[in-house]
Amino acid sequence: MTPSPETCKRLTEYLGECWHEPIGTRVSEWHGPLTKCSCGMVECPKVNLLFSTSADLFTVYGKMVERGEWLEFIDWIDETQDIPLEQNGDGHAWLFCLAAPDQIGERMEMASAWLKERGK
Repeated sequence: MTPSPETCKRLTEYLGECWHEPIGTRVSEWHGPLTKCSCGMVECPKVNLLFSTSADLFTVYGKMVERGEWLEFIDWIDETQDIPLEQNGDGHAWLFCLAAPDQIGERMEMASAWLKERGK
């Protein structure tokens, strides 16, 4: 599963980074049509994170720990998801997809849903 663009945008902003998307076009007499990015740059070379790798997962985890929100996220999963975290110790192996890296997108969607519920 690939995380939705909405999820990727929410997680990017949670990490304190800029989400890049075209917001318009301007015409240059020298270069023709140029795309303006939401970050303010014209022809922005930056690429958004896809939140599909274990490195992305650990980056989101690191931000939750840095902000003191990791345990709140674990409690939210325990309360809202039908997942027996207690069978996996503290749930870290399951959450980090150590046995199933193809499920990283699903975990990212959960993190996004948690942020959305908190109004972020």
